[in-house]
Amino acid sequence: MATWFERNLTKIPTSPVDPTVGVLRVDKLDGKPLVVLVNYACHPVVFRWDNLQYSADYPGVMTKTVEQALDGAPLCFFLQGGSGDINPYFAVTPLAEDAVKLRDWTGEHLAQEVIRVTKNIKTRAAPAASLDFSEDLLPARLRWNAEKIRQDLIKSRGQQAADEYAACLKTEFQLPVATVLINKQIALIGMPGEPFVEFQMNWRQRCPVPDAFFLGYANGSFGYFPTIQAATRGGYGAATNSTRVEVGAGERMVNHAVVKVYEMLGRLRDLPAER
Repeated sequence: MATWFERNLTKIPTSPVDPTVGVLRVDKLDGKPLVVLVNYACHPVVFRWDNLQYSADYPGVMTKTVEQALDGAPLCFFLQGGSGDINPYFAVTPLAEDAVKLRDWTGEHLAQEVIRVTKNIKTRAAPAASLDFSEDLLPARLRWNAEKIRQDLIKSRGQQAADEYAACLKTEFQLPVATVLINKQIALIGMPGEPFVEFQMNWRQRCPVPDAFFLGYANGSFGYFPTIQAATRGGYGAATNSTRVEVGAGERMVNHAVVKVYEMLGRLRDLPAER
């Protein structure tokens, strides 16, 4: 059985975690950066519910720090990765416990790595620029028995909670998976919901191009997507009401995007090699 904890004040590494910070830099004709895209897997939840002001949490601090540090003042965008099971060290900190200071610390530490990487990127014009894109709907079923979970919610939380959750209890889902290939070298997958971090790590390992980026929370809210192994261990996001789609759906989405990249590269075709 997995145990969920919100904070890691000891900063002792836990597993699984992906320490990779993905950076994509686009330059203007004069060689100065125009846009910096930062791909990282971690919930932006340093602030707790007692913060009642609009906030971009640590990604807001990171993007501002990066923009101020780079010549040309580029736009910096944060692309959330597979952070379904990843929190920052100082998650859900009350304002009275220096939440602002800890938010800034988190954002600035991420920004320093982004700045280091960005300054070392050598951009060049692509002799044969290309852009391939595909968005496909993958069918999936509800993970639970709808009537049993409704009755369980009535007993544990009451009729109102059961009625509110009923809108999520579709028997079938259509999961949008986006696959992008830039210049045959840079691949991106966009997965809906809150994917666990191992999907991001698996995507990068299997993707057949040098640079692979994983975007979670893309195109719709479908709850958490745990790995098959994580689902068997249980815990928040892996075997609770916040997980709605059948086990194995996350693996199918990553597999689908890997196949799409191979098709875009021309290494998988729609006709057999020998006819």
